[in-house]
Amino acid sequence: MLEGESTNFAKRSEADGRTFAVVLANPKVLGAVRFSYSRSPEYFAFKSATTAACLTPTIGYYGEGTLRAFPSYGQIEMVLDGRPYAITLAREKDVLSASLATMKLAGIRITDASRHGRVLRLAGVVAPGAHSDTVSVSISAQPTAGPPVNIMREASLKNGQGSGTVQLPASADGVPVRVTLTYPGDWEYAPGSAVRTVQPG
Repeated sequence: MLEGESTNFAKRSEADGRTFAVVLANPKVLGAVRFSYSRSPEYFAFKSATTAACLTPTIGYYGEGTLRAFPSYGQIEMVLDGRPYAITLAREKDVLSASLATMKLAGIRITDASRHGRVLRLAGVVAPGAHSDTVSVSISAQPTAGPPVNIMREASLKNGQGSGTVQLPASADGVPVRVTLTYPGDWEYAPGSAVRTVQPG
Protein backbone atom coordinates (compact mmCIF):
# COMPACT_ATOMS: atom_id res chain seq x y z
CA MET A 1 0.00 0.00 0.00
CA LEU A 2 1.51 3.32 -1.10
CA GLU A 3 1.22 6.56 0.84
CA GLY A 4 -1.70 8.65 -0.34
CA GLU A 5 -3.57 5.70 -1.80
CA SER A 6 -6.54 3.73 -0.53
CA THR A 7 -6.28 -0.03 -1.02
CA ASN A 8 -9.27 -2.37 -1.03
CA PHE A 9 -8.08 -5.57 0.61
CA ALA A 10 -11.21 -7.69 1.19
CA LYS A 11 -14.96 -8.01 0.87
CA ARG A 12 -16.78 -7.59 4.16
CA SER A 13 -18.83 -10.70 3.49
CA GLU A 14 -15.63 -12.77 3.29
CA ALA A 15 -13.55 -11.08 6.02
CA ASP A 16 -15.22 -12.07 9.29
CA GLY A 17 -12.68 -13.44 11.77
CA ARG A 18 -9.75 -13.15 9.38
CA THR A 19 -6.36 -11.54 10.05
CA PHE A 20 -4.83 -9.37 7.33
CA ALA A 21 -1.32 -8.05 6.72
CA VAL A 22 -0.69 -4.87 4.73
CA VAL A 23 2.75 -3.75 3.52
CA LEU A 24 3.36 0.01 3.85
CA ALA A 25 5.47 1.88 1.30
CA ASN A 26 6.45 5.43 0.31
CA PRO A 27 7.53 4.23 -2.30
CA LYS A 28 10.21 2.14 -0.58
CA VAL A 29 8.96 -0.43 1.91
CA LEU A 30 8.47 1.15 5.35
CA GLY A 31 7.04 -1.80 7.26
CA ALA A 32 3.86 -3.78 7.69
CA VAL A 33 0.81 -3.90 9.94
CA ARG A 34 -1.42 -6.85 10.89
CA PHE A 35 -5.03 -6.55 12.03
CA SER A 36 -8.23 -8.56 12.14
CA TYR A 37 -11.86 -7.82 11.31
CA SER A 38 -15.06 -8.84 13.07
CA ARG A 39 -18.37 -8.48 11.26
CA SER A 40 -20.76 -8.77 14.22
CA PRO A 41 -20.12 -6.92 16.39
CA GLU A 42 -18.26 -4.93 13.77
CA TYR A 43 -14.75 -3.77 14.60
CA PHE A 44 -11.13 -3.86 13.51
CA ALA A 45 -8.45 -5.04 15.97
CA PHE A 46 -4.74 -4.24 15.76
CA LYS A 47 -2.47 -7.29 16.00
CA SER A 48 1.12 -6.22 15.35
CA ALA A 49 3.41 -3.99 13.32
CA THR A 50 7.00 -4.08 12.17
CA THR A 51 9.38 -1.69 10.46
CA ALA A 52 11.41 -2.46 7.35
CA ALA A 53 14.33 -3.15 9.71
CA CYS A 54 12.24 -5.79 11.52
CA LEU A 55 11.83 -3.63 14.63
CA THR A 56 8.62 -3.05 16.57
CA PRO A 57 7.50 0.61 16.35
CA THR A 58 5.69 2.50 19.08
CA ILE A 59 1.98 2.32 18.28
CA GLY A 60 -0.65 4.98 18.89
CA TYR A 61 -4.34 5.21 18.09
CA TYR A 62 -6.77 7.99 17.26
CA GLY A 63 -10.53 7.58 17.03
CA GLU A 64 -13.36 5.89 18.86
CA GLY A 65 -12.72 2.63 20.67
CA THR A 66 -9.24 1.24 21.34
CA LEU A 67 -6.57 -0.64 19.40
CA ARG A 68 -8.23 -3.87 20.53
CA ALA A 69 -11.58 -2.94 18.99
CA PHE A 70 -12.22 0.14 16.89
CA PRO A 71 -14.86 1.09 14.29
CA SER A 72 -14.50 2.10 10.66
CA TYR A 73 -12.10 5.02 10.10
CA GLY A 74 -10.06 4.26 13.20
CA GLN A 75 -6.46 5.39 12.80
CA ILE A 76 -3.37 3.38 13.78
CA GLU A 77 -0.37 5.69 14.23
CA MET A 78 3.34 4.85 14.19
CA VAL A 79 6.75 6.27 13.29
CA LEU A 80 8.36 4.62 10.26
CA ASP A 81 11.71 5.65 8.82
CA GLY A 82 11.77 8.67 11.15
CA ARG A 83 8.38 10.05 10.07
CA PRO A 84 4.93 9.74 11.68
CA TYR A 85 2.30 7.87 9.66
CA ALA A 86 -1.38 7.06 10.07
CA ILE A 87 -3.00 3.89 8.74
CA THR A 88 -6.76 4.29 8.44
CA LEU A 89 -8.98 1.19 8.23
CA ALA A 90 -12.48 1.58 6.88
CA ARG A 91 -15.53 -0.28 5.65
CA GLU A 92 -17.71 1.14 2.86
CA LYS A 93 -20.69 -1.08 2.02
CA ASP A 94 -19.14 -4.50 1.33
CA VAL A 95 -15.53 -3.32 0.86
CA LEU A 96 -12.77 -3.10 3.47
CA SER A 97 -9.97 -0.66 2.72
CA ALA A 98 -6.75 0.72 4.19
CA SER A 99 -4.95 3.99 3.49
CA LEU A 100 -1.56 5.40 4.51
CA ALA A 101 -0.83 9.08 5.11
CA THR A 102 2.05 11.09 6.57
CA MET A 103 1.03 12.93 9.71
CA LYS A 104 1.97 16.56 10.31
CA LEU A 105 4.20 17.55 13.21
CA ALA A 106 2.48 19.49 15.99
CA GLY A 107 5.59 21.65 16.46
CA ILE A 108 5.08 21.86 20.21
CA ARG A 109 7.53 24.26 21.88
CA ILE A 110 8.06 25.66 25.36
CA THR A 111 8.32 29.43 24.96
CA ASP A 112 8.67 30.27 28.65
CA ALA A 113 9.65 28.24 31.71
CA SER A 114 10.79 30.45 34.55
CA ARG A 115 10.76 30.24 38.32
CA HIS A 116 9.69 33.08 40.58
CA GLY A 117 10.14 31.82 44.10
CA ARG A 118 7.99 28.70 44.24
CA VAL A 119 5.86 29.77 41.28
CA LEU A 120 6.71 28.14 37.95
CA ARG A 121 5.55 30.18 34.97
CA LEU A 122 4.98 28.21 31.75
CA ALA A 123 4.00 29.05 28.19
CA GLY A 124 3.96 26.96 25.04
CA VAL A 125 2.74 26.80 21.46
CA VAL A 126 1.70 24.20 18.91
CA ALA A 127 1.05 24.45 15.18
CA PRO A 128 -1.94 26.75 14.54
CA GLY A 129 -3.78 24.02 12.64
CA ALA A 130 -3.49 21.38 15.40
CA HIS A 131 -6.97 20.23 16.42
CA SER A 132 -6.65 19.38 20.13
CA ASP A 133 -7.20 22.29 22.52
CA THR A 134 -5.27 20.78 25.44
CA VAL A 135 -1.75 19.65 26.27
CA SER A 136 -0.53 17.69 29.26
CA VAL A 137 2.04 19.22 31.60
CA SER A 138 4.45 17.06 33.59
CA ILE A 139 6.74 18.60 36.22
CA SER A 140 9.31 16.55 38.07
CA ALA A 141 12.20 17.18 40.46
CA GLN A 142 14.48 15.12 42.68
CA PRO A 143 15.00 16.82 46.05
CA THR A 144 18.25 16.22 47.87
CA ALA A 145 16.19 14.55 50.59
CA GLY A 146 12.70 13.09 50.50
CA PRO A 147 10.55 11.62 47.74
CA PRO A 148 10.57 12.84 44.12
CA VAL A 149 8.27 15.67 43.07
CA ASN A 150 5.80 14.73 40.33
CA ILE A 151 3.05 17.12 39.24
CA MET A 152 0.62 16.46 36.37
CA ARG A 153 -1.68 19.07 34.85
CA GLU A 154 -3.82 19.66 31.77
CA ALA A 155 -3.45 23.05 30.08
CA SER A 156 -5.85 24.67 27.63
CA LEU A 157 -4.81 26.11 24.29
CA LYS A 158 -6.33 28.98 22.37
CA ASN A 159 -5.20 29.57 18.79
CA GLY A 160 -2.32 27.18 19.41
CA GLN A 161 -1.02 28.99 22.49
CA GLY A 162 -1.27 28.46 26.24
CA SER A 163 0.25 29.76 29.45
CA GLY A 164 -0.17 29.41 33.18
CA THR A 165 1.53 29.01 36.54
CA VAL A 166 2.17 26.07 38.84
CA GLN A 167 2.90 26.25 42.56
CA LEU A 168 5.96 24.19 43.41
CA PRO A 169 6.30 22.45 46.78
CA ALA A 170 8.96 23.49 49.28
CA SER A 171 10.84 20.25 48.61
CA ALA A 172 11.68 21.55 45.11
CA ASP A 173 13.61 24.52 46.51
CA GLY A 174 17.18 24.64 45.27
CA VAL A 175 16.95 21.77 42.76
CA PRO A 176 16.34 21.73 38.99
CA VAL A 177 12.80 21.14 37.75
CA ARG A 178 12.11 19.20 34.56
CA VAL A 179 9.10 20.36 32.54
CA THR A 180 7.50 18.29 29.76
CA LEU A 181 4.66 19.52 27.55
CA THR A 182 2.95 16.80 25.50
CA TYR A 183 0.54 17.24 22.61
CA PRO A 184 -1.79 14.20 22.53
CA GLY A 185 -2.13 14.03 18.76
CA ASP A 186 -5.21 14.13 16.55
CA TRP A 187 -6.35 12.77 13.19
CA GLU A 188 -3.92 15.03 11.29
CA TYR A 189 -1.10 15.94 13.70
CA ALA A 190 1.16 13.42 15.41
CA PRO A 191 1.72 13.40 19.18
CA GLY A 192 4.79 15.32 20.30
CA SER A 193 6.64 16.56 23.38
CA ALA A 194 8.92 19.40 24.39
CA VAL A 195 11.20 19.27 27.43
CA ARG A 196 13.06 21.91 29.38
CA THR A 197 15.01 21.88 32.62
CA VAL A 198 14.50 24.96 34.78
CA GLN A 199 17.28 25.76 37.22
CA PRO A 200 16.51 27.23 40.65
CA GLY A 201 16.56 31.00 40.80
